[in-house]
Amino acid sequence: MFSGKLKELSLSFNHLTELDDDCFIGIEESLDILELSFAFATDVFPQRALRPLSNLLWLVLDNNNFQTIETTAFYSFQQLRYINLESNRLHYLPERIFLSSVHPELRDVKLGYNFLEAIPDFSFHNLTELRSLDLTGNRIKVLNSDSIMDCTKLVTISLAYNRIIKMEKNAFYGLPNLRFLHLEFNKLTTLDLDSISEIGGPDFALNVSYNAISLINAGGLMNNLTRLDLSFNNISHLPADTFYGTPDLRSLGLQNNYIAVLEAGTFTLKHLETLNLRDNKIESLRKQSFHGLESLQQLDLSGNHIIQLSTEQFHNLRNLRILNLSSNKIRSLPRDVFEGTKLEILDLSSNKFTVVPSPSFLEVGYTLRDLNLANNFVDHLDSTAFPTSQLVSLNLAHNRLTILPDNSFVSLGKLLSLNVSENVLQANFKELFHYLPGLRQLFLASCGLKDIPLLPLTNLNVLDLSFNHIDSTSDKQFQYLRDLKILLLVNNSLPSMPNVKLSLLRELDVSGNPIQELTKESFSGYPRLEKLNLRNLNSTKSVDKDCLRVLKYLKHLRIQTWPEADGFHLRHLLTGLPLRTVEIQVTEHLLKHQIQNAFTKQLRELTISGSDLEVISSEAFSTIEGGELILRIKDTRVHRLQSDMFLSLTKRLSQLTLDLRNNHINELSPSVIYGNLSWESVGTNMVAGGLQVSGNPLECDCEIAWLSLWLRRWLRESRQIHTASQSDARQLRTLAGRAVCTETTPSYSSDKILLTLGTPHTACQASALSSGNYERLATTWLAVVDIILLVIVAY
Repeated sequence: MFSGKLKELSLSFNHLTELDDDCFIGIEESLDILELSFAFATDVFPQRALRPLSNLLWLVLDNNNFQTIETTAFYSFQQLRYINLESNRLHYLPERIFLSSVHPELRDVKLGYNFLEAIPDFSFHNLTELRSLDLTGNRIKVLNSDSIMDCTKLVTISLAYNRIIKMEKNAFYGLPNLRFLHLEFNKLTTLDLDSISEIGGPDFALNVSYNAISLINAGGLMNNLTRLDLSFNNISHLPADTFYGTPDLRSLGLQNNYIAVLEAGTFTLKHLETLNLRDNKIESLRKQSFHGLESLQQLDLSGNHIIQLSTEQFHNLRNLRILNLSSNKIRSLPRDVFEGTKLEILDLSSNKFTVVPSPSFLEVGYTLRDLNLANNFVDHLDSTAFPTSQLVSLNLAHNRLTILPDNSFVSLGKLLSLNVSENVLQANFKELFHYLPGLRQLFLASCGLKDIPLLPLTNLNVLDLSFNHIDSTSDKQFQYLRDLKILLLVNNSLPSMPNVKLSLLRELDVSGNPIQELTKESFSGYPRLEKLNLRNLNSTKSVDKDCLRVLKYLKHLRIQTWPEADGFHLRHLLTGLPLRTVEIQVTEHLLKHQIQNAFTKQLRELTISGSDLEVISSEAFSTIEGGELILRIKDTRVHRLQSDMFLSLTKRLSQLTLDLRNNHINELSPSVIYGNLSWESVGTNMVAGGLQVSGNPLECDCEIAWLSLWLRRWLRESRQIHTASQSDARQLRTLAGRAVCTETTPSYSSDKILLTLGTPHTACQASALSSGNYERLATTWLAVVDIILLVIVAY
């Protein structure tokens, strides 16, 4: 049947009902790689057919429906290095399924997304070449002693997304090179460090986030634990000796817990560099709360209930560079609160400051580079407000500033970015900014401005004047701004396009203005423009078909349709422009011929939106061709997509990504993409970038069940998840795992994650075809709330 020299064979994505016992005879000596993903129509493991393949190195058996496997299933594969049994229906693995004497070369074992309730005894013992073990997404409840032991080269273990409630002492033992242990998204209430005290290399990371941990038992000494993630648990109290057994921690995540008090000495961790306490219940800090953190560089205390800080609160943190105190209730700071630190970035936003705590900045005046005071109640500035001569970024947005003295920024000669948006300002801007000669970015949005102030800022690159009352522009207003690259004039009162010449401008946003007409001269002052926003121009009555023709470098355009405007033809407007990303707000009910022949092959992203758009013709995208394309249809009133709508598009592009989120789509057939073709025969590479359909009222019956299987196959076939590292695979699955459907019965309603649904759900369509039970099976599916089929978006 096969050549005797065959090295690699893939039988994936078939519906094999049987493998003959002798089907691999003739290649049993030569075959190294065998892939059987999505290969079988039955749940019978083909042990006898596989047995002759004694030299197999790589065996892929994921996404079949195997329920049981015998102990000796893999005993003939003594050269085996990689085995993948992910996404089957295994409830248990027999003991000793992997043996060191039989599998001395085994390096990578993937058993994720089955129904395993326990780790089989003696199956992960003394596998001296094993590097990676993935048991993610099973139903394991207890990690018994010696579950995984004496695997001296093991680097990564993932037990995330199980139901683990307990780890016995020495559950892991003799793993001297382990670097990553993933236990996130389980049901642990206690973290017993005893259970992992005998493992780990010199840089060991433990992730137990998203459990229900309220108690930490320190256990023995773990000098090698350097990163510990305890975020999103139920920790309310940390005794002083909590981390005595982990003295070499460099990163500690405690965000999103219920910690109210930090006892002195709790963090006696001389090597700790990053400490995250965001979103806890801390109301006050003791003077010695951070004693012993001499190496700390980043501290996040945001999202707590802190009212005040102690004098010399951070005195011992001589290496502290980044401090986040945002979203607390702080009204003032002690003068010496930052004494002894080397603060470079300080976030005090969303507190209750009524004055700038200037005296507190004196101690870090020569090190502070970035200061955020946004969302406070500061109503006054003067020449002494900022004794921070090295500051390069200052955010004062959304305060209560009104009158700004001319010398408010006199000490900030090195400032590069200033945000004073959402303050109703009165100032002599020419004098005010006289002291900021190097300013590159200025944000003056929502400042009550009626005119564009004269700004003597010859180095300015970014100017935001959005949400003001500006109704006119002139060259004189921009006489000092010849280096401007980005100009934002969103939601002002401009009746016409800004009549200015800015030869270096790259981005212009005039959306939301009452602009009456777009002429040939409207954009003549911006010859280098690359990004333009013309959406929400609802007063436009006339559009010259050549108005954008001068923009030879335009790559990114956001625009709307004006069906009532004189001379408007979107196709004529866009033809020939080197556009790469386009977003079109369609104001008509029907999208049909408007964008035909409008784009070059350089187009990479096209977004169609419009609250009045109800129907999209199958011809709408018929002329688009090129390389990779992300096509988004969002925020419309479209209920149904026509068959074959995307079929021709898939043939003219090298890769298509479809984003159909947030519409009114209530049915979605594979024929929209595949036409009359069978999607299972063609595969997922026609939409290799992915498919997103969340935010639609999809009725989920056997007509839509194909999406669940499509998602799993897409991860395997298009994203090649079986060859990805554990971290990359976990990232892909986390994103894809957002896909949920709602299953409703007369007594309850619950969300189900499509990615991990069992065969009774995901094989709905196939089962209906084979058994004639379509009507019965359809009743088990009611309403999809959210099905997100992951998209890789390249910006």
